[in-house]
Amino acid sequence: MKRVGIYGRHSTNKQNTKSAEDQVKLCQTHAEQQGWDVVKTYRDEALSGSHRSKRPGVLQLISDARQNKFDIVLIESLDRLGRNLKEVADIYEEFKYNDIKLIALQGGELSGLLVGVLGAVAESFLDDVRHKTWRGCKSKIEKKLSPGGLCYGYRVVKSSDQDWTGVAGERAIIPEQADVVRRVFREYASGKSPLQIARGLNADGIPGPRRPRSKKNEMGIIIPPDQGEHSPWRVSSISGHACRGTGLLNNEMYVGILVWNRQSSRKSRESGNRIFRRNPEDQIDRESVPELRIVPEDLWQAVKKRQSTIRETLEKKKKELGRSAGHAETMNAVRRPTSFLSGRMVCGVCGGSVGLVLRGRWGCLGRHRGVICDNNRTIKREFVEERVLSGLTGPMVSEQALQEAVAAYKMEFAALRRRRRSQFESDHHALKAVNGKIRNVMNAIESGGDFPILTQRLRELAAEKKVIEERLGDTPADLPDVMPDFEQSYRQRVSGLAEVLADPVLGQESTNALQALIEKVTFMPGAARGEVSLKLSGDLAGILAMASGKGAAELMT
Repeated sequence: MKRVGIYGRHSTNKQNTKSAEDQVKLCQTHAEQQGWDVVKTYRDEALSGSHRSKRPGVLQLISDARQNKFDIVLIESLDRLGRNLKEVADIYEEFKYNDIKLIALQGGELSGLLVGVLGAVAESFLDDVRHKTWRGCKSKIEKKLSPGGLCYGYRVVKSSDQDWTGVAGERAIIPEQADVVRRVFREYASGKSPLQIARGLNADGIPGPRRPRSKKNEMGIIIPPDQGEHSPWRVSSISGHACRGTGLLNNEMYVGILVWNRQSSRKSRESGNRIFRRNPEDQIDRESVPELRIVPEDLWQAVKKRQSTIRETLEKKKKELGRSAGHAETMNAVRRPTSFLSGRMVCGVCGGSVGLVLRGRWGCLGRHRGVICDNNRTIKREFVEERVLSGLTGPMVSEQALQEAVAAYKMEFAALRRRRRSQFESDHHALKAVNGKIRNVMNAIESGGDFPILTQRLRELAAEKKVIEERLGDTPADLPDVMPDFEQSYRQRVSGLAEVLADPVLGQESTNALQALIEKVTFMPGAARGEVSLKLSGDLAGILAMASGKGAAELMT
């Protein structure tokens, strides 16, 4: 009897909290119909599918797979396993290595190429969510409302002390905290260091701007901090980072300027942690909100002048030491890989690194640096890149691969249409039910019921209704049966990889993405004089090899 492990996941706490459980039940029913033995179930509740390191359920699933605790992994659809293409491919390769089949209720047993195509569709859905979030924030800033969290010195505007409702993003000044902000600016402008300012605030018993994080007790239960508990003042809370606009001394909100889109974040492929990057100045939005100004202009300028003086002094000292002010940034720019094969080429004779040894030619670095190695071959960089790209893209544009891609694309879009229709209908029913409850509460109020209790219940229902209406408003129009000219677009995207790598804007990002998929390229001397043999190994290579019928995680070119 086949042993089965079942996995379910739902992404956010706005979804039905029983969603993962419902997925598991559907899979259990299917396993019983097939006569399979369900040995264990795994769940991730209200967790994003973009990186597995943040999902304990999928990590346990992979750990048990390595111990051969089951023969099949059963899921409702591939996007439940993850929405990051590389993550999904890595998990699939883990199952494949341990001779475990991956089966979805929507699609059956998944092959390597199907995983690639369906994973790409799931990743595009995640991109769509990001775009809608960005669009909502953009709309807020245009209305002079804050699209982000609270900063020190401000509070959320409420209709009353008992009613939390109000205009989302509307802010008001907290007078007591505004006095602290002005004190920090005055002391810094007068010559005090951020460390001296922080010590003074802590000595006076003034609560810091951040609340401490929740902690786990001995039983593993998360204990939130007390309502009035705050962390002490720290240097970073005051000085922050001038270029990123962090820290009290750099927050333009204090001079009545609302700033948004100053930086963007991306998740690290390795750790899943967010990495923040400053956006170009022309992409940063600034809106004037003079009613929220706390710091007068002359005090703000005095602080900026002192910060500028300190930076100039540091730059002067660096130059005196023989280093330019932008030394670190310059070195980072120099060390960026100039080719998607940088750091991936390995000598097949001595196992050492392969790099540029002559003008524009790859060769064994060990041999050219005195290490004993018989690999005396060199080859033009452009020729190597062309051969590797040909080995990568060739199998993807074969007729068989194209047919499988189109079939998988149609299948995933059909499943996506069904899920969206189901969610839309569910939300309509929920909205109808909430409206009915609101009418009942209004009738109870008119009949002389307990006013405070009924009013509180009415607020709760109003908030629930607002969430449902927002979700319905964000629901896009129904998807077409299939994207027009999909086959042509698919071929163009695959064949255009070389042009993307050469693009000065997109090239660096594409190089990083491609390097993550290539484990190594082994550089070996061929049989004939001057001949070079290249062997490509990596995650993407394994998927493409299966598509071309090689059945191995390597491609020879």
